[in-house]
Amino acid sequence: MSGTPLKSPVQATVRAIGVSVGDVLSNDGEPAIVVEAMKTSISLKLSRALLGKTVTGIAVEVGDVVKPGQALLFAE
Repeated sequence: MSGTPLKSPVQATVRAIGVSVGDVLSNDGEPAIVVEAMKTSISLKLSRALLGKTVTGIAVEVGDVVKPGQALLFAE
């Protein structure tokens, strides 16, 4: 996969993926990815580097346990 990654800020479980390959990223509407850490849901906000870019790949599935800094999706 190529492009700018959206990375997990913490070790967590992926609970929801609100985008698909080909979607244009924005902070309006459903979050791109929701993770859960220590029974707290975290809706990941997109950095300016990702806003307006198109999703080129999704590197995780719902239920995956991710590490801090692990790429969740890519966009360009």
